[in-house]
Amino acid sequence: MFIQTDGLRRMKRSSFVTVIHFACLLFIIAFVWTAREAKADFQTFTDEADFANAVGNELTVINFDTDPDGNPIASGTILDQQYASIGVDFNPFDDGTPKALAGSITISSPNVLGTYPPGTGGGGGGFETVFNSPVKAIGMFWGDLQFQGSTFEVFNAYGNSLGILDVVDETGPGPFGFVFLGVISSEPIAKLQVDIPLNDMVLFDNLEVAFANASLNGHVTDKNTGNPIAQALVIVLQKPTKLKTKTDDSGFYEIKELSPGNWLVLCWKKGYQFAIKKVTLAAGETQTVDFSLMPKASSRDDDIPLEFRDAVNAAPARPSPTEKLATSWASIKKR
Repeated sequence: MFIQTDGLRRMKRSSFVTVIHFACLLFIIAFVWTAREAKADFQTFTDEADFANAVGNELTVINFDTDPDGNPIASGTILDQQYASIGVDFNPFDDGTPKALAGSITISSPNVLGTYPPGTGGGGGGFETVFNSPVKAIGMFWGDLQFQGSTFEVFNAYGNSLGILDVVDETGPGPFGFVFLGVISSEPIAKLQVDIPLNDMVLFDNLEVAFANASLNGHVTDKNTGNPIAQALVIVLQKPTKLKTKTDDSGFYEIKELSPGNWLVLCWKKGYQFAIKKVTLAAGETQTVDFSLMPKASSRDDDIPLEFRDAVNAAPARPSPTEKLATSWASIKKR
């Protein structure tokens, strides 16, 4: 394998093309700056293990064989809302309709994804995948009889194209099994479109995605004096995950690698009234949540909601990296 980078003529916004040769496929990858000047960085992969290692967190695999609850998907089923519970929808695209089809060669048995329009004899079509909770990485296995210009395009949440990949077979027609294509984007991906020309016959298996994580940071201060509070405990909670950290000498805290969605954030320091805030984190978002704690004469353990009691009792003496905590899900004490 070798990688060759060619410069394109200068346009209004910077563009370049990277050509990757491997085995019998040629990938032409066009990186395009979006209208928002996002300048997303891309990494591309042709090896699944390298892709998984680079992603660095758990991959969600859509195998087209079962839904998220483990229910089998029958061959011939049109794919649309089967994976809605994990925030992934499939739609028709360019005269193609995504279907689960029984495959003679698969990555996971028994189904693959096919998109053949009626009456084409097995070629052409396309599909669209919408990520209601955007992802930072997409990987997928491609298998066919030939590649003659299929495209793989990803978009951000604003509908701007982040990158287009043209897939061409250098060896001509002939079955050869599946090859892997993976992309990691510095800007969250909200939509994938795959377009297949009529003279292409392409099947897909095992769509692998890594959802874009979010993070929280902020400062904790004394409400009366405005001074920073060091060693304050900050706990975030989203069933079944509970994480904690402590503020540094400047009262600053940060918690990373949070899944998108609703979180409860509790801040507590002995000698102060605790505070709880509810936040909603979007994929890839860094949100600032500051706390201003009110001093009080005494502190009682039963003032702390049951949800957070174990974390408070096990609080470290010094600022520490974010820690995962055991969870015991109970109703939050109403105040």
